[in-house]
Amino acid sequence: MHMRRHVDRQEMELRDRGECSWVADIRARVDVARGIARTPDDFQGALREMGVNVRESSTRRGDWVYSLVETPSRQVTGSRLGASYTKREVTGWLMSPTRKAPGPVTVRNVRELAAGAIQVKDLRELVALSEAVSVVSRGGFRSLSAMDSAASRMRGMPNREATVARLERARQYCAEHGILPERSVAQPRKRPAGEIGTRGAYRTGQEAHGGHRSARQQARREERSER
Repeated sequence: MHMRRHVDRQEMELRDRGECSWVADIRARVDVARGIARTPDDFQGALREMGVNVRESSTRRGDWVYSLVETPSRQVTGSRLGASYTKREVTGWLMSPTRKAPGPVTVRNVRELAAGAIQVKDLRELVALSEAVSVVSRGGFRSLSAMDSAASRMRGMPNREATVARLERARQYCAEHGILPERSVAQPRKRPAGEIGTRGAYRTGQEAHGGHRSARQQARREERSER
């Protein structure tokens, strides 16, 4: 659920003064794109939708360079944003077999919210969205009730106060903006292929063998009676 972020002194000073940081802007857009993408190609497509170009770094192997389309001179490497933002880490995360891809409703609503925040240049809203999407994505949450259950399990555990607070903020944001349903739809358990047919064939085979035995026994009885 945690992501490794790096916030340098200049960015912190801008944030403390209430000024917009283009680095924070790029990081937020990358967070959103990673949270709703299903593949590395989908990730890059989502970034383009949100006005971010991405290319491989010529000096850092396994890293990416992100830049704003409207101001290409404002570019930053993934490693500067944090270890989780490099090409190696993002690609590994998206391709992980244990990752739960977001549902279509979540993806649609997040894209709309991100587009609105970017259009009006509301960095505060974009950051709030990115944090919520990150929590949902990292936790693999498909419903608000799943987030409630996770928070309940962690309450009272040592050194989990900040995690619980972040989870609760994300839960509130998701509820207010319809990013997740109250409860996820239970999927019916899938039987292994051929399970029913195999059992049916086994029973049918038993009945067939039983029928053959009965016919043979009846023939023997009739043969003895004729003698």
